Order: sequence, then structure tokens, then C-alpha cells
Amino acid sequence: SAYTYDYTDWDNMQIPPSFATRHYFGTDLLGRDLFTRAAAGGRISLLIGIAGALVAVVIGTLLGLVLVQTGKGGLTPNKGIYQAVSFVVNIVRSLPFIIGIIMLIPVTRAIVGKSTGSLATVVPLVILSAPFFARLVETNLLAVKVLQYCDGTYVEDQDMWWASGIFRDVHLITRPAARLE
Repeated sequence: SAYTYDYTDWDNMQIPPSFATRHYFGTDLLGRDLFTRAAAGGRISLLIGIAGALVAVVIGTLLGLVLVQTGKGGLTPNKGIYQAVSFVVNIVRSLPFIIGIIMLIPVTRAIVGKSTGSLATVVPLVILSAPFFARLVETNLLAVKVLQYCDGTYVEDQDMWWASGIFRDVHLITRPAARLE
């Protein structure tokens, strides 16, 4: 934008959006550019959303890998660890988000030092979102694990360097037009 966050345009106070004056959202009562102020406020919201989502994805992925690794049929099955992590994931997933935020106020104070503000919103966002992603990772990894034992992947692995790819595994099958009446 052509204006700083706190610049006051005394000649264009409370005007509607205009490309001629380069006030794309207009100005407020004090002549401050609303586009610049919205962009400055949007930075904080984007930071909270993106940072929270990235941390939740990392933690959720790690929890999902632990669930797959220690679950039945995992590489290192451990019923105790699996049940404990699965129990925590299920409990956190069943909480309504607003109740979870209220319950996490002491945790937020311990981590951030305060329970309000933009940084303090990231803590409950991460803690309450990570279990959803953990279960998503677990179910998708288990689905891949089941599919790796089908005939197509077995044949695919036999000559991976010669004719690999989808073109070799596509077959046209014709079926009779008979149906039950």
C-alpha cells in the first residue's frame, strides 16, 4: 500500500474506496487508510493460523506415527503405549473446542506467560488440533499398509526398473451385460 499504518491523510477523511486516491478500502474518521490497517491486522491472524497449523501438523504426524508403530500389526507393537496415546487422542478429540480452550488456560499461562493475546491463542489451537491430525495420519497409514499387500503392488515391485508406472497396470476388462431381473 502507498500509506503506512498510522499515516493520516487530512485531505481524504472518511472517503469511500477509491483507486484515484489509492485508498482501496477508503479511510476512517481520522483519514487513516483502511486497506493498510486491514493488512496489518491480517498479518497477525495469518501468523496465528499458519504457525498453529504447522505445529499441529508436526505434532499430529508424530502422534499418528506412534499410533501406527505401536498398534496391532505395527513394527514394534506395544499395547500399553498404543492404548494410552489412543485414549488421550480420543478424549481431546471429543472435547468441544471452547471448553478445551477454557481448560487449557493454565497450560497456556505456563507456556506463554499469559492467557490472552495473539501468541496465547496458538497454544490451545495446537493442543486441540494435533489429535485430529494424528488420527488422520494413523488411518491413512493403515490404509496404505493394507493396500501394499494387493496383487497390483506385488507385480509392480517385481520389475520396478523395467516397466514401472500406471501404464503397465491398467487393464481393460469387459463384463457381460447380464443382470438380475
